[in-house]
Amino acid sequence: MKKYFLLLIVGIGVFPMLVGAESFPSFPMAFWGNVTVDSQSAPVGTIIKAYANSAVIGQVTVQESGIYGYTEPTKQKLVVGSSSGVISFSFQHSSLNGGVETEGNTPQTHNSFVSGETVNKNLAFVTLSETQQLLSESTVVSVSTPSVVVGNSNTADSVVSIPSDVTNATIDVSALTTNTATSTIATLQGAMTINSSPTIGAVKVEIPAGIQIVAGISTWNGIINAPQVKANSTVIVTPDSGKTATVSSVIEVGYGDIKLTFDKAVRLVLSGQAGKEAGYSRSSVFAKISTSCSSDTQVVGNALPVEGDCKINVGSDLVIWTKHFTNFITYTQIVVVVTPPAGSGGGGGGGGGGGGAPTPTIKIGDINGDNKVDKYDFSLMMSNWGKTGTNSCDLNNDSKVDKYDFALLMSKWGM
Repeated sequence: MKKYFLLLIVGIGVFPMLVGAESFPSFPMAFWGNVTVDSQSAPVGTIIKAYANSAVIGQVTVQESGIYGYTEPTKQKLVVGSSSGVISFSFQHSSLNGGVETEGNTPQTHNSFVSGETVNKNLAFVTLSETQQLLSESTVVSVSTPSVVVGNSNTADSVVSIPSDVTNATIDVSALTTNTATSTIATLQGAMTINSSPTIGAVKVEIPAGIQIVAGISTWNGIINAPQVKANSTVIVTPDSGKTATVSSVIEVGYGDIKLTFDKAVRLVLSGQAGKEAGYSRSSVFAKISTSCSSDTQVVGNALPVEGDCKINVGSDLVIWTKHFTNFITYTQIVVVVTPPAGSGGGGGGGGGGGGAPTPTIKIGDINGDNKVDKYDFSLMMSNWGKTGTNSCDLNNDSKVDKYDFALLMSKWGM
């Protein structure tokens, strides 16, 4: 009995020595909470990594949108091993930041490793640049933030307002794009209305929910130019036979000459331009929009053929329903009436008689070139009232649209 008691005492004495010689390893640390990228829930499949001194000490894959770890003991957490120094976090997903792993613009960190501790930490990654802002239900573009970024979980309808001093506004849908060998596709979940106030007058673009946007190349970057006014001289309009054309406005909605097409129609409203002709130009090729919409509805617009367009006057506004984005053009046409010169009448034989080339004359008051003077010409004059300089509504050529032009218009009414 004394022998066993002695062994016990010796063992107790040796144990502290063993512990001192080799300590127990640290218990792991764990994190749980929500994860967002640019205020949008990180999608399923996002990889979250934890780093210390540039070495990966743990990682986890998001199983539920916006959540990387849970408070329940038996559910997933981001478990990290023992380390020294500050712990930092990164994310990676094929639809975010071009699929490249990043810590974002504002690093997400935790002070240090604590053995056995479980920490509730929400990770809010930011990748937007100084000129970008995230789309919300009501977004106002500014000179300093002209780019509106559509997140991958935007499902609510939204309104984007573009003041007159912003001339380079864009909509970035790159987070929604997928690529094939020959195209880039983006599906916009919520409806979007873009209200722009350029120099030509108010322009509204109404994009329906669930629309699929297709670019005919696999390298499209997902950028859409919001309504941007281009110089009238950037396009050449082909007038109808026997008419001359004057360009009123050129509005780009799209991305240059890259063809963007839709499976649903987009409504483009041009304020104060009722009665004008409409067309579009891509790669310097002009096409007139000659089809009239039977009514101003989404159903009628959606029934258009692939890449189709139609137009309709709504009050004083010109409405274009379209299944593609490009440079849209409004213009007027004037009929050229050919009258023979005085004294050119026939007369006897002999060769010469008569006259030089016929002199073209223009029908006064027919501002939109439809060969009659009516309410559409009146609407055009009212929308240009008081403007100075070269203008198709300046009927007496005094460089101003005023009461004298109105008087001329009335004198030709109904002709």
